[in-house]
Amino acid sequence: MHTASDRRFVYPCLVVFALLSYASAWRESPTFDEPTHLISGYLYWRTGHYVANPADPPLLPLWSAIPLLALHLPNPLPIPRQVIQSGLSLAAYYLYHNILHPDILLNSARGMIVLLGLSLGYLIWRWSSEILGKRAGRVSLLAFIFCPPLLAFSHLVTPDFALALGGFASLYAFWHQRRTQSVTSSLIFGFLFGVTLMIKFSGLLMLPIFMAIAAVEWNTGEAKSQGESPEIQMSMGFVGVLLPIILSYRKPGLLELFHELQFLNALLAHPTPHYFLGHVHPSSWIWFPSACLLLKTPLPFLFLASVGLAWAFRGRSPGARTLFVWGALPATLYWVMLSFVHHFIGIRRILLVYPLLCMLIGGAYTTLEKKSARTRYLCFGLGLWYAASSIALFPRYLSYFNELAGGPSRGYRFLLHCNSDWGQGLKALGIYLHEQQARSIYLSYFGSATPQLYGIHFVSVGPVTDLNVLLADEPGLDPRREAKVLFAISTNNAAGLYFPDPTLFSWLKTRTPTTIVMDSILVYDVTRDPEALSHLETLRTSRRPS
Repeated sequence: MHTASDRRFVYPCLVVFALLSYASAWRESPTFDEPTHLISGYLYWRTGHYVANPADPPLLPLWSAIPLLALHLPNPLPIPRQVIQSGLSLAAYYLYHNILHPDILLNSARGMIVLLGLSLGYLIWRWSSEILGKRAGRVSLLAFIFCPPLLAFSHLVTPDFALALGGFASLYAFWHQRRTQSVTSSLIFGFLFGVTLMIKFSGLLMLPIFMAIAAVEWNTGEAKSQGESPEIQMSMGFVGVLLPIILSYRKPGLLELFHELQFLNALLAHPTPHYFLGHVHPSSWIWFPSACLLLKTPLPFLFLASVGLAWAFRGRSPGARTLFVWGALPATLYWVMLSFVHHFIGIRRILLVYPLLCMLIGGAYTTLEKKSARTRYLCFGLGLWYAASSIALFPRYLSYFNELAGGPSRGYRFLLHCNSDWGQGLKALGIYLHEQQARSIYLSYFGSATPQLYGIHFVSVGPVTDLNVLLADEPGLDPRREAKVLFAISTNNAAGLYFPDPTLFSWLKTRTPTTIVMDSILVYDVTRDPEALSHLETLRTSRRPS
């Protein structure tokens, strides 16, 4: 039973997490995928048609779009003629050309994702406390609230963080089901697994994890032998899985689910460029998830999680054996399966591992606190380093890299896309340009937001990755007339990650940026650089979507 002392510890911790996460949301511009997820959910609520984002199930978009229902926005359908003629996506049009500022729409939806983060933190504390004791549960919660990869995605309107919550919650429910084997626990487990599937289709990867855990418990004799018959348990679990699927596709019907799976299969057939240390590959390397985990996880977190893993593997206590089966084993299997996925874009694909590692850190504390005063001081020092570095990083959690990569400002040399540059720096760039009194600039931006929303007047340079940015271009401007001629370029574009010619901006390698905004946008002063100006004037004519 949880006491008043538990509540006095847990609730303030969750408040700290919410403040760090949601305050970061207000300092970031929309990331690349967010408009599509948000507007597809709103369209589904208003029209009953889920057409804007057929690559993912509708549950997360529906959840995130709930606040928009209270804003009395105009009906987005029928699609305006100018949108059809320009080829602009409906999501981009509706978010960036609405009566309300996009920040109001998006950040109200981001608040719904923060609520999911609070749920995940509570579950981590509760499950870790039940397995390892209250002190270990508190340590696991502290590991969660200061974890940069989790903070980075805990407010973004994408299914990645919600998938981590769904996977972890279904594991917790399966743990209870294996111990009670009741009808109710089977139904709850099935329902949460179905929710996970309706967050993202890759939630299906949880199925082999459940099977592996059941097999291990069967071989070790730890599974409860009494309870309802296996047939009844499986039937109730199957009913539980079906409920979220039916509710998610209540209007268009299950045929829509079949069409989405066909679309996803066609999408996965196309290669996605991956970047590491200057090398671009058409698909993921088998070691790529390991590199992401190694470079984007704080070193104190990695050390303590490794200690917890070793303690759980030895299995000298009931808590250690349970933690191995329900923490270390699922994390390892999930990581191994994703290592063989060709479309592993970045750290957001493996977020489920982090809540499990937080529990392992609780296990590490359990063993280290009993050894000596030195190990207790070591835990305290590592925890202080971990928390202080996380707070100091605010709000740049998306671009976090540990000391092995040289820190956040040098991380883009190792990994790109959602690992460092997902379009989140446009708002900060607008603030920087205002301070520099720059009225117009050359810009090569990776993202979907409209730069003018943040006071940025620009001439587009080179190919663009979103038509909304292309249509916002102001070709009549001449940045060369400014007292200080500035060129801002997203790190993805500087590396040519999604360009037909990856060497398009290779001439920047001999130049040093004046500043790096949000660790994701390089800003160059080219006032006295005639060669750079010549390149920019040539590239400003290449403004077709890549």
